[in-house]
Amino acid sequence: MQRTAIITDSGIQLGALAERAALPLTILPNQIVTARETFFEVDDRSNEEALALLAKSDSPATLEAPSSDAYSRAFGTLSRDADEIVCICPSRQVLPHWENANRAIRMTPGTCPIRLIDSQLISGGQTLATLAIAEAIAREDHINDIERLARTVAARTYLMIAIDEVEKLRLVEGLGAAHALFSTMLNIKPIISMENGLLHAVAKARNRAQAVDHLLEFATEFIDAAHVLILHDQHSEELVERLQTRLTSSMPAENVSTIVYNPSLAALIGLGAIGIAIMEPIDE
Repeated sequence: MQRTAIITDSGIQLGALAERAALPLTILPNQIVTARETFFEVDDRSNEEALALLAKSDSPATLEAPSSDAYSRAFGTLSRDADEIVCICPSRQVLPHWENANRAIRMTPGTCPIRLIDSQLISGGQTLATLAIAEAIAREDHINDIERLARTVAARTYLMIAIDEVEKLRLVEGLGAAHALFSTMLNIKPIISMENGLLHAVAKARNRAQAVDHLLEFATEFIDAAHVLILHDQHSEELVERLQTRLTSSMPAENVSTIVYNPSLAALIGLGAIGIAIMEPIDE
């Protein structure tokens, strides 16, 4: 029986979804840099503590991917017991994980074969993709089938987020500092989505309630979704409950999960955001 190890980074969020993981996952921590301190996500602080620290920071936090050395050490350790390694990275067009891991493969001779997968997603989207790939590996699908599945998953997984801290829009395709300033002056909440590995602005809302309406309108197009993951901050319970109630009225409740998003996503989009990741059924 082929022994396959799966490695990814702490940008994914499992929460209650951990029980759905068909195989164990090795998760390398991202590093979060704030004006007050630098820490490794998951290892150094709880999610609640880390988000509280980000809220107190005088300047926006930044995310640093695991280094090539960190990937190399992990590949070397996993290869002792694995016949192959599948490394799932967030979109290489947004974050440098893929490049660091690719460099690590060249730095680590003598390991078992390593397959590097660009999920073309981040956060909740990357989470759903990782679970789908782990399930395929548990079925003992051929590695080439898994790579094809990863491309299918990327094409059938959607991520939409309503942003509150518009100064974080530097990562969004086609938007810059001038647009962020304009949005701040008018109190507009940009809504972004992930398309072909890039973040794009797709709509705007005047307030968070209007943003939730837009997310609902988007999500109800996928009543047959295999899974829906609602991403939110620590202070959005009422909005999340409304979103979840509306969604579970049109799709099975077990297909809808909620989770407080982590510092990795907060470093990219800021605090106060609310989003939704959706995976359509994958027919293989």
